[in-house]
Amino acid sequence: DIILLLISQNFIASDYCYDTEMTQALALHETGKVKVIPVIARECLWQDTPFAKLQALPSDGKPIMSKTWENANRPYFIIANELKEAVNRIRQDRKPIVKPPKPAVKINRPDPVVVETVTPSSTSQSFISTKAFKIGLPVLLLAVLGIWMVPKIFVSKKEPIVKEVKGEYQKIYNDFIEGGDAYLRETNFSAAKDQYEYALTIAEKYRLDNSKAKKGIALCDKEIKRIRDEKSKVQLEKEFEKYKKAGDADFKNKKYQSALSNYNKAKDLKDTSYIRNRIAECNKKITEGGNTTGGGRGILDTRLINPNLIKASDAIKRSAELDPKYTPNVSSILNTLTDKRDKQTYKTTKLKDGKIWMAENLNYLKPMLSFCYDGKKENCDKYGRLYLGTNFTGLCPEGWEMPSKADWENLIRIYGGAKKAYTTLISDREVGFNVALGGMRSVHNTYNFIGTSTGFYVRDKSEGFLNYANFMNKEVQMTSALKDAGFYCRCIKK
Repeated sequence: DIILLLISQNFIASDYCYDTEMTQALALHETGKVKVIPVIARECLWQDTPFAKLQALPSDGKPIMSKTWENANRPYFIIANELKEAVNRIRQDRKPIVKPPKPAVKINRPDPVVVETVTPSSTSQSFISTKAFKIGLPVLLLAVLGIWMVPKIFVSKKEPIVKEVKGEYQKIYNDFIEGGDAYLRETNFSAAKDQYEYALTIAEKYRLDNSKAKKGIALCDKEIKRIRDEKSKVQLEKEFEKYKKAGDADFKNKKYQSALSNYNKAKDLKDTSYIRNRIAECNKKITEGGNTTGGGRGILDTRLINPNLIKASDAIKRSAELDPKYTPNVSSILNTLTDKRDKQTYKTTKLKDGKIWMAENLNYLKPMLSFCYDGKKENCDKYGRLYLGTNFTGLCPEGWEMPSKADWENLIRIYGGAKKAYTTLISDREVGFNVALGGMRSVHNTYNFIGTSTGFYVRDKSEGFLNYANFMNKEVQMTSALKDAGFYCRCIKK
């Protein structure tokens, strides 16, 4: 009456199991003669298979062999309990109508709880009684409560930030807020948003009041949406091209501040990888002291992003001298990588493992081996490209390489394990890794899970399968897939 499918990578890869046995089982399931229940044994891409529409066990879809179970027996208990209920439902559906049985004769039995046992050899056994139980349970609960509360009462609070250091970062925060406000007055909302986001990064790290930064970001988002909604598609494209051409002309003439302003106005209308790369290049030129419309690096105009970054960098150095413990990780703001092959620019960040990682997904075109999610270019602009695991040769830019399985495992460990690392690597501004849940490409050439999960290939292979870091179900874990599956890539500096 019940057919169990024990699901793993090997099951999906097996022609006999997948194409023969599973097909027959699902056909019987459709007739109602049997009930098919998939049991997820190992991590695999089962969600885009024909049996994904069925209720899988364990109920939350977590594989039996997952290392995140608190107890190794827990998944088997869940499965056994769910199967018991499934059997009971089948029996109930097929239960014949019978006359109700006569009521059973009630047999009075002594209550075993009130029995006290006292032996001459050990009077301490007399505590096994109702009275002892009634007294012992509250005491036990108080003891557990005490164990839970003591660390919270006596644990030391975070060390206060050195006053001078906090003062330096308050100045940085104020500079970015002023820059955002100035851009708002010029209705340059993308540039203003960047300023406010930098301010928010500083505020969250140093426990400053971040209300102005959050309010500014919300206002910019609202205005950018309004601008895009009010203009027709043709008008939007026309104005975008106007600002893009103006920015290109300024950049060619080394007027980087003016180019930056035009590129940011173009970004208000349409956010593309070309515009983001150009903005990054302008930022780099200005912070390096290139020619500017303001006459050089010596003039620090608070309306411009990069002079604020220069001031931030200088203040960071001063505060580090005061107290090195409170030097923030702002590499995701200041550092970039330009791929010489296609001139695309990526943010980078130095993480706690001491290595420099790309803070954005690789978007390098490899014909026939890379894809945009759903075949849409705008998804490549937002998430990068999905790569097949058939050939990683020359995938990363010069001087960079694919991370190993050990690199990812170390990263997960350093940032607190599967659950904490998931949150930190996605949304922690200080870390700046910025994982975007851009979905995956299955071995059946379908695209799935955008907005809910994603994965990153590593260079190691395991028993013919390719390993990848899987962000799914609020956890990040190392798992494996067939080489024809498509995942993203983050390179690390050699």
